[in-house]
Amino acid sequence: NRMQWVKDLGVPVELPNDIAERWRDYEEIGRSISQLEKTRDSLKADVVAAMGDYHCGLLGDGRELVVSRVNRAGYSVEPKTYVQLRARKLK
Repeated sequence: NRMQWVKDLGVPVELPNDIAERWRDYEEIGRSISQLEKTRDSLKADVVAAMGDYHCGLLGDGRELVVSRVNRAGYSVEPKTYVQLRARKLK
């Protein structure tokens, strides 16, 4: 567990420029994933709306799109500790 060896030395460490660039890339990828998920959800909603009350539809490329209802069992998530990174403006 990383938290077992992460110590708070009371002062921040100056990170190399390549790490700052990697963090910017990490943030940009997160924004891209978020936007792609929104676009994907919107596309799915368009398809669902186009199908209306029909159980299946022909895609025109030799495939059939089938709607099915899936029941998933509920579950509880056990508490745990994890490492969270956030960038914030210096005061």
